[in-house]
Amino acid sequence: RLAEALNAGARVFETMADVTALYRAQNELTLHSWSASAGRLPAGATTAHLVGTLANTHLEAGDVLVFEERFPIGGTASDPADPTHRHAVRLDRNPRQLSDPLEGKPVLEIHWALADALPFALNLGSDGAEPGAVARGNIVLADDGHTLDYAYANLAPEAEARQSLHAGLVGRSALDPEMPPEPDSRGYGAPPYRPRVTVGPLTRAVPFDAAAARRRPAAEALQQDAAAALPAIELSAGETWLASTDLLNSDRFAAEFVVETGNDGSAELRFGDNRFGATPQPGVRYRARLRVGTGAAGRLGADALGHIVLDDAGFIDDIRNPLPAVGGAEPETLTAIKLAAPRAFHQQRRAVTAEDYAGFAERHPDVQRAIAERRWTGSWQTMFIAVDRRGGRPVDAAFEAELIGFLEPFRLAGHDLEIEPPVFVPLDVALVVCAADGHYAEHVEAALLSRFSSGIRPDRTRGYFHPDAFSFGEDVLLSSIIAEAMAVPGVRWVGMQLPGSSASGRFRRFYDQGVDYAEDGVIAIGRREVARLDNDPDAPEHGRLRFYVEGGR
Repeated sequence: RLAEALNAGARVFETMADVTALYRAQNELTLHSWSASAGRLPAGATTAHLVGTLANTHLEAGDVLVFEERFPIGGTASDPADPTHRHAVRLDRNPRQLSDPLEGKPVLEIHWALADALPFALNLGSDGAEPGAVARGNIVLADDGHTLDYAYANLAPEAEARQSLHAGLVGRSALDPEMPPEPDSRGYGAPPYRPRVTVGPLTRAVPFDAAAARRRPAAEALQQDAAAALPAIELSAGETWLASTDLLNSDRFAAEFVVETGNDGSAELRFGDNRFGATPQPGVRYRARLRVGTGAAGRLGADALGHIVLDDAGFIDDIRNPLPAVGGAEPETLTAIKLAAPRAFHQQRRAVTAEDYAGFAERHPDVQRAIAERRWTGSWQTMFIAVDRRGGRPVDAAFEAELIGFLEPFRLAGHDLEIEPPVFVPLDVALVVCAADGHYAEHVEAALLSRFSSGIRPDRTRGYFHPDAFSFGEDVLLSSIIAEAMAVPGVRWVGMQLPGSSASGRFRRFYDQGVDYAEDGVIAIGRREVARLDNDPDAPEHGRLRFYVEGGR
């Protein structure tokens, strides 16, 4: 059946990591609304609750769930669902087991990173028979491309008639010629071994680290650097030969080669000369393993996959892709490459000064800003790099190791690297607000707290104190806060003291209660400091915010 599907022009997607276990309970997970018949999960949410237990669902940190709308808020199952109201999140911690004493149900509290914050409000209600939304587990990342394995033997005779490059169903080997040439009879060296790839087009993909991906938000799993993509082909004959971008940094023992592709999609393999990269041994037959399929044609829409082929004798009832495919670019033409090549040589790829190290660290997709400082640590120079991660995520040991590996190609010999977190400065801010006529003070206060939150607001905009709104050395201005508050509907006046009111504002650092900066109008933030105001009642040490709203109705 696979051969029939390929000959019919089927597009192949393959999982990017081995799948060792799937659980029936994760096919459809019920969202818990805590007895709210018309509840909703707001836009910007990073927490939800599911009906179930850890033993039944087998959910853990690193798993991906897809929230899917069944019918819109306020509707019924007969109303069509919005296909864009599907969103993937990756759990950033193990679920917490809870219980709803009112309904007598076991409940799991799940949490994901700000980078995966819900971009729309999700229906938690029910029409009495069907839930308004569900969560889907058993999510596996897959990419476009079909792996072919050649051992220099003809394939099925019936496939010989179809010269299908996409399927690779041809009665010949994947490489031509099959073996490296021998030296000639006069003892002169053999001509360069430049085998031609007879199937294609070759897939180019960024190497995937499944373990690292489980530590990162789901949104970042789909963000790739096209410049890091390599041809998906390897040769083996006792040792494995891998594709590389060039051989300039390859030693004489490196089993590496370069794939040179023409405008027509044809490709040849260029090997080393035993100085820059090893030369294949004459007379050795190599087994080729490669992938074919590339370009924008792989951008399938949602629910486009229809069949699955397993490596073992297992059985899966159904398969679907709830989200559309993204990425996939057409190969550059040789003309475009020639135009871009001169600029590539002007890109600095080594770090010498502290500014260089900070700049390269900021190329990491998870780093908002970095500052570096070189210090003499007794026997050598050490570069200390303070990093402000996006979304306010912690600079933990796993991220430190990841960033050091990212910076290793640019590191100057003799420099050690140390990654440090920023010095957070929690704020303690309170303002007195006069509500306009016709507005309830409670509604104005709720709108102000939403505008100055540290998360994603229902309209998908960032709150004023979102972790990405401030970084190293950025002062906090009282005038900016007042201007933002005045833009909230229902606010008539904002200040530190309202005549006739006993309430008074404050503008200070949380751990420096003796100094109020309201008169100066600015809280100065040091070079390695980052302002923070989460306004989390469970963690007041991360900043506190208060609005004293008076007037109105």
